[in-house]
Amino acid sequence: MFLSIKKIQMSLDKLQSIHPFYGTTFLACKREDLPVGRVVSFSISLVETQLLDDYYRPDISSNYFFRVFSVSDRGKRWVRRKYSSSTLQSTRTRGAFNRPFIHEINTDKWGWQPDYVDVLVENLSRNLPPYRGRKIPAFDLAVWLYRNREWHSGTTGADIVDSFLKDFRIDSYERKAIFDLEVPEPSYQEPLFQDQPVTWRDLQSVIGYPPDSKPEEGAALQVLELRGVGPADLLRYKPSDRFNIITGDNSLGKTFILEVIWWALTGEWLDYPAIPLRSGSNVRPRITFSVGSNRQSFVSDYNWDTQTWKTPSKREALPGPIIYARYDGSFAVWDPATVSSVEQNNRLTRRHLFFERKDIWHGLPASDSSETGQWLCNGLIRDWVTWQMSGERYREYYNTLVACLRTLSPLEAEPLTPGQPTRLLVRDARDFPTLRMFGREVPVVLTSAGVQRIIAFAYILVWAWREHIANSEIARRRPQRRIVLIVDEIEAHLHPRWQRTIVPALIAVVSQLGASVSPQIHVATHSPLVMASAETVFDTEIDNLHHLKLVGQDVVLEELPFVKRGRADLWLMSDVFGLEQPRSLPAEQVIKDAINLQKLDSPSPNEVRKVNTRLVQVLAPDDEFWPRWRFFAKRFGTE
Repeated sequence: MFLSIKKIQMSLDKLQSIHPFYGTTFLACKREDLPVGRVVSFSISLVETQLLDDYYRPDISSNYFFRVFSVSDRGKRWVRRKYSSSTLQSTRTRGAFNRPFIHEINTDKWGWQPDYVDVLVENLSRNLPPYRGRKIPAFDLAVWLYRNREWHSGTTGADIVDSFLKDFRIDSYERKAIFDLEVPEPSYQEPLFQDQPVTWRDLQSVIGYPPDSKPEEGAALQVLELRGVGPADLLRYKPSDRFNIITGDNSLGKTFILEVIWWALTGEWLDYPAIPLRSGSNVRPRITFSVGSNRQSFVSDYNWDTQTWKTPSKREALPGPIIYARYDGSFAVWDPATVSSVEQNNRLTRRHLFFERKDIWHGLPASDSSETGQWLCNGLIRDWVTWQMSGERYREYYNTLVACLRTLSPLEAEPLTPGQPTRLLVRDARDFPTLRMFGREVPVVLTSAGVQRIIAFAYILVWAWREHIANSEIARRRPQRRIVLIVDEIEAHLHPRWQRTIVPALIAVVSQLGASVSPQIHVATHSPLVMASAETVFDTEIDNLHHLKLVGQDVVLEELPFVKRGRADLWLMSDVFGLEQPRSLPAEQVIKDAINLQKLDSPSPNEVRKVNTRLVQVLAPDDEFWPRWRFFAKRFGTE
């Protein structure tokens, strides 16, 4: 068993009014058995630093200690390693807290005064409220010190206090005079123990991060809240960690939400930033978002003078590679492996790559390529042929591309399979990749718009992931295992055959990158076939369906339960699309008129004939509405 994060948090709250001397210098000297009434050679700064290392450095990768006790500035709870030779030294050599010691100036000779306990009791009166004059809560101090220790079953709070008193050589007089030995009773709401040890990530949510902490890697978006910007005064988007579908009518904000998701994760806008309207809403423009498992929250207010949004000065959570497939066929890619620790905090440096359609196919040159010849991406045409023909060097790249194409194919019986590269134009020295289609090998640049969108997505996915691995190796970092995919109008250019398979294919294609790679996916769609395709893979426990709708003059973003419909036409009549009929608008209107006629006790035969004529014009001969209508129409004089 391990002390619970809830109990640790409660104990920290009770220690924040205690002078730091009692939890640092006093404990260090007691642990090393500093003598009473005489001096010995004693490296007091060294033993203080050792105690700080053992108990007050929760992030072992950091060089900072966390100050549990009272501080004059609550924003400065993290201190450097010189804390013992500066602040603590000043405390024990000046004022009230030098009185408990026998110390020869300019020497390492230290000892306790015979009446040191009485002096420490007197100094307790200088604590901050509400602990002024009260004893040190031994239980709460022990909870912090032993937050990582494993305890056997049956351990009580009193046992933890006894361990503290024994480990730090607290004698009977000190126990009575300095410490409050009361142990609170555990409760269901405030358990003393939990099964697993409290991790550093758990503790971060309580105490924050040291200044030199490395960002949490592979973070995903947890919450996005928009106030006074976009189509509504307030929109709150709370995605799942895996798969998210965003639906809604045109102009309600699907693309807008995806653009802000990109900005929240990268700190960079692709085109224009989200610009609040100058008239209308009285709500202060604000974007709030949380990223990472510890939900690092950040509040960004809009500056009307500079027309910019405030960005984090330091990101405590860093997402994995992000790929944004936009509605117009362009792509944006952001790779954390190319962002140095300095650049993470320099929001003026744009680190993403933006690919227009021509860049995807023909390559993306650096801005100064005319001088350096540098290319940021070789492009699909050159990379595909290079990977295919280079043998072992790029074998893994090519195999992954082939697997992604197969996964994204509409039918397993008709997979997108590469053919042999071929020359295409007289004055173009490049070989072009081909696909085997209809018994022929067709150059990819001559395939349909739908096929080109799919192969462009497969290429960008493979290229971005492989670049992340290569960049991580160069930067001597471990590749991340979380990838974020943002896809706007996923159905664009796709035939219904593809629309009804695209969601399972999108989720499955990530596994082609590696068994341990996990995605967070944000997809916007207008297609009922896309919704039907999600039924086989949507997990209500880990996936979310979000819907934008107009209520009066307000746009509302709601989370809908995902209910399997079985057929695309039934999705059209669901809350997601809100149609009354899966037919044309004239057909929907005439059926509505026909139903209203059927509700009358004595409908006019003339009106029945008029409606019948309209039904003949707009409905198919075998429409399911005919049997019900024909019985009614014949009854009232229409053949």
